[in-house]
Amino acid sequence: MGPRNPDDRRKFVRYAMKTDVYLVFRPAFDRLGTLKDVSLSGAAFEYAIFDHHRELDEIEEIDIFTSQPDHFMLRQVPCRVVYDMKVERSSLSGLESWRCGVKFEGLTPPQRQQLKQLIAKHASHPLQSKPTDTHQGPLSANHQSA
Repeated sequence: MGPRNPDDRRKFVRYAMKTDVYLVFRPAFDRLGTLKDVSLSGAAFEYAIFDHHRELDEIEEIDIFTSQPDHFMLRQVPCRVVYDMKVERSSLSGLESWRCGVKFEGLTPPQRQQLKQLIAKHASHPLQSKPTDTHQGPLSANHQSA
C-alpha cells in the first residue's frame, strides 16, 4: 500500500489568505509568522529564525491577528503541532525560514465563531477541490459546519 495523501484526511476546506494575517506562539511570543492557509481545523504558517530554533512542544497555544484597521484578534487558541520544518527556498536573505502546521484542539464556541469570521473576511480561494466538507467558498460568519 502506497503513502496516503495528507489531504485525504482533511475534514474541512483549507483557504489561502488574501490579506496579511499573523500568528504568534504563547507565552514566550518567540515565534511570529505569516499565516499561509487556514481551515476550521488547523493552519499553516511561515516564520523566520533570528537567533536559535527552539523545539516546539507537542501542544502549544497561539494568537492569530491582523494589523488591518479591523484589528482582528483570536487569542489563546490551543493547538497540536503537526509539523515544523525548515524551508529550503527562503526569500529572507541570511535568515532561516521555517514552515509549521498546527491542528486546533478544544476550540471554544466563541473561538470557533471568530475563526469563521477570519476565514470569511481574510481568506481567498480554497486550496483543495474535493474535501469531505462540501462548502467551496469562504465561510460566511453564519455558516455552521461540524
